[in-house]
Amino acid sequence: MIPLRLTIENFMCYREGVPTLDLENVEIACLTGDNGHGKTALLDSITWAIWGKARARTQEELVHQGQRTMRVDLDFSSHDQIYRVTRIHSKSTTGSAGKTELNLSILKDGVPVSIMGNTIRDTEQQIIDLLHMDYDTFISTSYLRQGDADQFTRSRPAERKQILAEVLDLSYYERLEKKSRDRTREIQSSLVANKSLFETRSNDISNKENISAGLMKALQVVSNLTPLEKETTDSNMSLALKKEGLDRDQSEVSDLEFAIKNSSTELDELKVQSIKFNDELDQLEALLIRADDIAEKKSELDEGRNLLSSMSQALVTIRKLESDAGKLEKYIALEERELKSKIEHLNDILISDLIPAAENILASEKKLADLQSALSKISQRKKCLGEEESQRQSMVVDANQLELENKAVLDEMEQTRKRFDLLDDSEASCPVCDQPLGKHSRDHLKGELENQGIKGRRKYRENQFRISELREETKKSEQRLSNARTLLTKENDELEKAIFTVEAQIAACQEKKATIPKINEELRSLSERCEKKNFSLSEQSQLRDIERSILNLGYDNGRHADLDQKVRNLEPFGDLFAQIEQAAERRRSLREFIDSNAESSRQREFEINGWNSTMHSLKSRLSESSEIEKALSSSRTRLEELRTELQSAISSRDVAQNSLREIETFEKEIEMLNKQILEDSNELEIYEELAAAFGRNGIQALMIERAVPQIEETANELLGKLTDNRMAVRLQLKEGRIDRTTGLRSEELDISISDEVGTRSYETFSGGEAFRIDFAIRISLSKLLASRSGAPLPILFIDEGFGSQDSSGQERLTEVIQSIQPEFEKIIVITHIDHMKESFEERIEVLKTEHGSTFQLV
Repeated sequence: MIPLRLTIENFMCYREGVPTLDLENVEIACLTGDNGHGKTALLDSITWAIWGKARARTQEELVHQGQRTMRVDLDFSSHDQIYRVTRIHSKSTTGSAGKTELNLSILKDGVPVSIMGNTIRDTEQQIIDLLHMDYDTFISTSYLRQGDADQFTRSRPAERKQILAEVLDLSYYERLEKKSRDRTREIQSSLVANKSLFETRSNDISNKENISAGLMKALQVVSNLTPLEKETTDSNMSLALKKEGLDRDQSEVSDLEFAIKNSSTELDELKVQSIKFNDELDQLEALLIRADDIAEKKSELDEGRNLLSSMSQALVTIRKLESDAGKLEKYIALEERELKSKIEHLNDILISDLIPAAENILASEKKLADLQSALSKISQRKKCLGEEESQRQSMVVDANQLELENKAVLDEMEQTRKRFDLLDDSEASCPVCDQPLGKHSRDHLKGELENQGIKGRRKYRENQFRISELREETKKSEQRLSNARTLLTKENDELEKAIFTVEAQIAACQEKKATIPKINEELRSLSERCEKKNFSLSEQSQLRDIERSILNLGYDNGRHADLDQKVRNLEPFGDLFAQIEQAAERRRSLREFIDSNAESSRQREFEINGWNSTMHSLKSRLSESSEIEKALSSSRTRLEELRTELQSAISSRDVAQNSLREIETFEKEIEMLNKQILEDSNELEIYEELAAAFGRNGIQALMIERAVPQIEETANELLGKLTDNRMAVRLQLKEGRIDRTTGLRSEELDISISDEVGTRSYETFSGGEAFRIDFAIRISLSKLLASRSGAPLPILFIDEGFGSQDSSGQERLTEVIQSIQPEFEKIIVITHIDHMKESFEERIEVLKTEHGSTFQLV
């Protein structure tokens, strides 16, 4: 795999708009830049695009901060074909795993043609198969990743052996070994199956002679039984035809018996019907004799029905009038009850409300006068409170005046104190004449000032005492006034409320007293209407009209009942009269029915006689049926026996013939199996030898044994250049632990390091020495990988801190890298050491800007 062009977007420290890195014409170059500017990120983008792996634990950590999607496009060549791999990853907006897209294409004349698999996993496996190398093998050989130079050295011996196998692409021989062993198992399975089938077929043909003898015997039996079976079949058919004719005669006898039975029943029915018709004819004759009497009774019936209808109609009318009258009576009674209820209600109002209210007016007026008198007394008490309030205000004024006086006393006492303090000075002067004062004069003045102070203090205390008394009296007076005002206000409100209530009661009583004459007049009017029935006049008039209408109808209930009974008694004559009207026609019809029945009876008797004669003839022929049935049964039994025996012989013949045909097939199959078993045995021997040759102890072991000295030689050559031939590496294959899968001991690759002191373990060397050892071994592995025939990765990426080396060691490392350049298609070295990067003609300089990292090819 040779990287040609790299395009990245939002990958780690790189943003959008980063130029494409064209490596097609680069053979060896130095990738430079300050720490953290994105040198290693370029190589991470290559491994992430191909294998989906880089330094970060998750893909989300590779996306540039603040962005949601990153993309890497890598064009590379492999086996003289140019490919393009594109990998895109988008963060999820919900916090779950993001979405990754992967596409692999072949570039044909610059146009990509997709060869991706069905899934990302399938496409990644395609890439691994194409390169013959996975990510772990790549970073152990062709990519000296920062901090991982000792990965191969510090790996366990068994892991080193596995890495070496990957470098040598021994998996190809493992796949060949697996295919050989799979084919061996297939052939062994086929051999077992073919041998088992060979034994089965040999047993199948061992009974061929017995089957041939059985076939001859079966053919002889079939030849003997065939004509006998035909003769018996013909005889059986003749007896069956006779039996079929007798069955038809038996069926005809059954039909005749059924017809005779039906005709006899019909004949009996005709006789019964004739008797019935004759009886009805006699009754009609008797009815026609009574025709005049029945007509007279029918006339009486019609007259009674008409009269009964009139009386029923009158009864309906009366019932309707009585119903209307009942409604009117209820309405009139309701009106009367309402009138009496009004009278009773008005009486209750007079007695319980209006008259007591009128009588209560005088008492309410007296109560109102008492309340107004009490209210005037409260006014007098309010005037007394006003006088007391004036006294309280006077005390407040006196207290304020005394406080002002005390303030003046305090000011005077302060001035006296200041003059007194001035007299303490020996040079004090007279406050009047401003002449110096002697001691006697000062003492005299001090005595006067002291007396003034005493009088002032006494006056202040007296005033202060009087102020306290006045304030106390004022406070007590204010409390008394407040309580008295509250009490008076409450009493005044209660009296005013009571006066309002009494005045309202008086007004209401006077209003009720004024309505008494009106109520008395209404009572008189209502009582008069009730006594004279002066209400519902229209309804009373309608009720009188209904009563007159009922009398005018002249309905008699007894007469109605007698007439109804008479009509009931005459009802049968109505039916008889209707029968007389139809009697003549019915008599003619009955006579025709009687004549028709007589003719039908004669016809049925004639048919029955003919059917009896035919049935007698048929029964005489049926007397032979029992003998024919016995002969037919015997013939059928014999025929069944012959057919069973013949069928058994035919089956034996067919089975024997089929068996002989199978035996012929088996004989041909045995011949083919013999040939196939011989071919499989030869092929099995070949594939067993191939599996051994492709196995670990065959070609793989030979290639590893040849590669180990080559790696050791190359490593020592490089290590000699780096250490002035002071150090050497020894690689040795040895047996390891037993593999549980194969039961064989695994091979391990052991590393020994020696210097002028002797052979020591890798861990005892200093950091700089260890780095040289790691570098030499890793470069030798990369050279081995690059020198293989058809090598997929003739490239070398070195991303290591050369800071552990002194200037001499750094120069030697540079010389070694330059010396191995012809053995690789491309070598990329990452460093930020100035004098090392100056040793390379081509440089890829990485810069970090405010818009993200970028690079340029110098």
